[in-house]
Amino acid sequence: MNTTDYISSGIIERHFLGFSTLEEEEDLNRALLLFPELAEEMEEVERRIEKAAINSAVPPPEELRRKFLEIVQEGEAIYGKEQRKIYVNILPSEDTITVHIGWKIFLIFLLVISALALLAVSLYYRALIH
Repeated sequence: MNTTDYISSGIIERHFLGFSTLEEEEDLNRALLLFPELAEEMEEVERRIEKAAINSAVPPPEELRRKFLEIVQEGEAIYGKEQRKIYVNILPSEDTITVHIGWKIFLIFLLVISALALLAVSLYYRALIH
């Protein structure tokens, strides 16, 4: 296969748009190893798709844009331009024990079976007495 046929097949465009299959992705990776000029074409296709996306983009309403910029400026005023990352501690505290839901279900099942067994034994002995 020559490179012009490969380029005209549209596989590069499908790759960047996310429509290519796994086989096409593998084929593209092999072709990139065999034909380095495909990398240049890929860059060009990526630029064309990006340019088309920018040209056809619908700008947000001016009111929404203004509110967004106000929020960003408030955040910069509060946190400063350098500190924009917010970290959340997702680790449980040291006095907390976490248990998988499967163990909880198993424990409930075990307690129910034990209660039924005790009920059955008490009914059995009550029937023997009377």
